[in-house]
Amino acid sequence: MNNRTVTTYGVMGCAVLAVICAIVAGILGFEPLNRPDKGICLPSPDLWQLPPLASWGINLGLILLSVIGLSLINKQFSLIRGTDHVLTSLFVLLCCSNLVISSRLTSAMILLPVTLIAIAYLFNSYKSENATHMLFSIATFLSIGTMLQYAVIALIVAVFLSAIVMKCLRFREICAFILGLVAPYWIALGTGLITFDDFHIPNLSLIYISNTDMTFTLVTVIGCAVLFAIAALLALSNFVILFAGNTRVRCENSVINIFGLIAALCMVADYTNMFAYIGVFNLWVAVQLANLFALHQLHRSRLIFIIILIILLTMTILTALL
Repeated sequence: MNNRTVTTYGVMGCAVLAVICAIVAGILGFEPLNRPDKGICLPSPDLWQLPPLASWGINLGLILLSVIGLSLINKQFSLIRGTDHVLTSLFVLLCCSNLVISSRLTSAMILLPVTLIAIAYLFNSYKSENATHMLFSIATFLSIGTMLQYAVIALIVAVFLSAIVMKCLRFREICAFILGLVAPYWIALGTGLITFDDFHIPNLSLIYISNTDMTFTLVTVIGCAVLFAIAALLALSNFVILFAGNTRVRCENSVINIFGLIAALCMVADYTNMFAYIGVFNLWVAVQLANLFALHQLHRSRLIFIIILIILLTMTILTALL
């Protein structure tokens, strides 16, 4: 693999395009398909009453923080070797080119940093003899998140399955994980911060029963479907190559696949809240695209990279014109 698949100018170009997309999104002020009123018992981040400029700025800051976090994870755990610039460039562009999640603070940019923190903990606990503290900490963190956004429940499932893949889940770890999930609610109820009347049952809506603008819905669904098809095919192809390689790297990529596939499934099952999951979905897509350059012998890697950028920008332009 040529480590210079993306040159310094390519990285700068992606950064400029990402900033332009974020500025356009901030100006146009896109809204999610639906704004969930609650998590399990507290108002969703989508309903936080923030000034538009502050909301846009905080959201952009979280995107930047997530890009830095992903870069650090990749360097420390060698998730994808030799393509750090490709991974971060595609990831930031995937996030910013989606005008809905880059226009204002939404649950997507709350879930994404949480996911990266959970992934870092999981990677660090590979074959750990005692991961009780790690799983308790993650479960507690995620449990608090469910109070604000029920989409975090999907992350809980992903973390549990990923702990199995990382070979750090035993009986005591399961007990610690369950205690971590229960503790925040126990404390909140015991101190009176919340009551049982505050609990809210999520109202899931499948795509075919969603009452939304059909034109915007069509573009959104087609765009996500194209990315899913590309990422799913690459995930299968990449796994065949990874299977013969380093066991730890294979397990790490399997964790990313678990998070990505669960996010994709939830985007269909919980369509009106699909943008809460799309940050995690973009993470999965970016990793699969970066693995394309890392694991396969591509003779025209720069051309393929440019084609990917054109696809992303085309989706952005179509969304902006609607």
